Amino acid sequence: MDNSELKDRILVVINRKQYTSSKLADILGVQRSSVSHILSGRNNPSLDFVVRMVTKIPGLKINWLLFGTGDMFEQASRQNDTPLNLFSDDSNTTEGHDKLAVPIITQAKANTISSKRVAKILVFYTDSTFDEFKPS
Repeated sequence: MDNSELKDRILVVINRKQYTSSKLADILGVQRSSVSHILSGRNNPSLDFVVRMVTKIPGLKINWLLFGTGDMFEQASRQNDTPLNLFSDDSNTTEGHDKLAVPIITQAKANTISSKRVAKILVFYTDSTFDEFKPS
């Protein structure tokens, strides 16, 4: 693995996701200077940095990041980078998401699902905060 190629693939991710280097640092939870030093070629990305990228950037595939093989993102992430609006007023609107896989629920599976209860719901915000809701 050539580290300059890895740096180039990190730049491709930044451009594809329309991040700045500062935003990438914030998303990954690293110092901004760390990203700057990697992108300038001064430092090589550490294993921790690579692991943070594939865990914090949804759908990013490690084989593509490390070796440049395969697709950059998992299939669902690659089809449309804009999230489905679950809170839209029009419940039939799936514009741009016509290729999303919808699981078919059989009657046997529906019976299993109906016996399950929600324990908690986590809502993540774009400012990296979250709220936790538990049913009463």
